[in-house]
Amino acid sequence: MPDVVRYVIDLTSDTPDGASLSPPERGDADLISHDGFSGDVRADQHRAKHERIVLILESPHKHEYTQDFTPIAPAQGSTGWGIRDYIIPLLYRHQRLELPPSKYELLICNPVQFQASLYELHREELNDNEPAQQLRNTTWRTLYYGMNERAHFLRRLDGYNAAAVIVACTAALRQEVLSDVLRWPNGWVPIVEASHHPCAWQRNISRVTFA
Repeated sequence: MPDVVRYVIDLTSDTPDGASLSPPERGDADLISHDGFSGDVRADQHRAKHERIVLILESPHKHEYTQDFTPIAPAQGSTGWGIRDYIIPLLYRHQRLELPPSKYELLICNPVQFQASLYELHREELNDNEPAQQLRNTTWRTLYYGMNERAHFLRRLDGYNAAAVIVACTAALRQEVLSDVLRWPNGWVPIVEASHHPCAWQRNISRVTFA
């Protein structure tokens, strides 16, 4: 499943009330079918018109695939709604990550681009399901460390013209990804850790922090 550019975020206002989200220009990028957030463009096909805020998740889950196991796009369902509804308030709460007022593309990135939860095989939810979570974590680590996804992820990150990076993986995998991003030879790019995965932003927005 490819990473996507979902929004252009206008951060030229002094307050979140004046900020806005809009779809990126599609250009020559392929149309993404079944996407609940129309306007997504493939990051690997999109010519960036702005610097990018890269939001890092960890791997696709059930809403990111059709029932016949066809990949859709990252951050569908509650994860996508949390990003849509709260990315602007969070950026302003944290002083726009010290970014100058401008327009930025929001790029959503999965370090592992395969469905590590294996939901389409076992149909088990992850919430409060320790065996399913352990299976996801083991599969994710096997793909990331053993099947070259780690190197592929860092190469993609190199090409994304990042102005800032938000690491928002689930808690069990966040520190592993964060440690690699912090070692990434990025020059001076703000890198922050989100205290909650975006699927929980709607429930816990008052507790979400960027550190």
